[in-house]
Amino acid sequence: MSFIPRLDLADTLSSLLDELSRADMGRTTAHHAEMPDSEQEQEQEQEQEQEQEQSIASKPSADFATALSALLEALALAGIGQAVQPSPEAAPPDIQSLTALLNSVEHPLHAARASALNFDPWKVAGLGRDEVRNSRVLAWLLNPRGSHGFGDALLQRLLNHLAQQRSGFPTTTGPYCQVRTEQTPNGERRERVDLEIDAAAFYLLIEVKIGAPEGTEQLNRYGDVAQAIAGGRPWAILYLTPGKTGYKTGNRFQTHIHPLSWRKLAQMIEQAMPSAPASPTTSWHATHHAVACFIQHIRNH
Repeated sequence: MSFIPRLDLADTLSSLLDELSRADMGRTTAHHAEMPDSEQEQEQEQEQEQEQEQSIASKPSADFATALSALLEALALAGIGQAVQPSPEAAPPDIQSLTALLNSVEHPLHAARASALNFDPWKVAGLGRDEVRNSRVLAWLLNPRGSHGFGDALLQRLLNHLAQQRSGFPTTTGPYCQVRTEQTPNGERRERVDLEIDAAAFYLLIEVKIGAPEGTEQLNRYGDVAQAIAGGRPWAILYLTPGKTGYKTGNRFQTHIHPLSWRKLAQMIEQAMPSAPASPTTSWHATHHAVACFIQHIRNH
């Protein structure tokens, strides 16, 4: 897959070039200042000027140094500017050298940015920390018939995880599998669940938490619903939360409730992503980009 530059790389490059330009302008201005009256004053002025140049070149601000290092690392991974990266052992480059280095990668970086997907669709759509919207994207990914084209790869990874937590839980869906959001399985609005996976081999509810607390006896109520709907099928409740993975209200169904953090889910989705086909289409690139953005998004929940 071709390199897709991060949104901020080109902006970072422009900011660094601006800072170097200001530093060089300040140095030039100092150089053209009024000449001192005596030779001794002239020597002192030159020494101060050299010290200022060395300070600017060898001791940039912490923010500048961090941004420069991150930019060069990202460009190296992308195969841009590898030949001109300074060695860690080399002496700190002066302003002109740094400017030349950054100018040399400006064009290929902007070219790569212009020829690739360079926006976060979920940020544009305002996904944020909205539990309903995040549930819908997750349902899309877990649906074996989803337009993502990955089949059951992501659902399979989730089922394998559940099977490790609970011996004997099915790792296949059977002849049918329906993935739905905002469902009331027993017809009562009070028991609305975020995500339901109703398959021939199992019944699974996913309770999505990002900022909201658990409701009164919420997981026990969902356990009653799942047990009744599942019939003789194995069933489980996946409790998806940010960071902390404990729950408070599912004491009657502890063997059926399985906590999972958003960060762990992001890792699972990333590992489940199929490899690129021999000739990936534009649609494949777009879908892959959307999923990669979602992975990054939920890591921050």
